[in-house]
Amino acid sequence: MNDWVRLLCLSVVFLCLPDQAWSQFTDAHNYDDSPIGVNDLQLAYGYARADSSIDIALDIAHAKLDLNEGTLA
Repeated sequence: MNDWVRLLCLSVVFLCLPDQAWSQFTDAHNYDDSPIGVNDLQLAYGYARADSSIDIALDIAHAKLDLNEGTLA
């Protein structure tokens, strides 16, 4: 009995669904933060500091690394 009720409800749902669907139209780039004519602007900054060598097989006395990197694309 329970299976017949489920099948009946499922059939009613499929029969009541519309046969067509319409999408909402929004303008491209409607919510962009960038100025007009600029597709993409990225600013990135990275900083790394280390007091040892990258390769553990190389033993470098008093190794020091300070790396500052900035990119604008």
